[in-house]
Amino acid sequence: MEINSIARGALINANGIIETSFSFGKYSMEFSAVAYDLEWRFDRQALPQDLISRDWLRKIQMHHMV
Repeated sequence: MEINSIARGALINANGIIETSFSFGKYSMEFSAVAYDLEWRFDRQALPQDLISRDWLRKIQMHHMV
């Protein structure tokens, strides 16, 4: 448990390895907000429409028929 805590502290904090290596730093939140604004459509990505678009609803129904 302690190793997980130490790893989280080193890897995922605001100035951690992942944040500084793989993200846009201080612009991360702004970039994410713009991306969500352009891509997110609640009417298509909320349930059940999301399941229908990914064909999961049919798979679930088929599984219950067997």
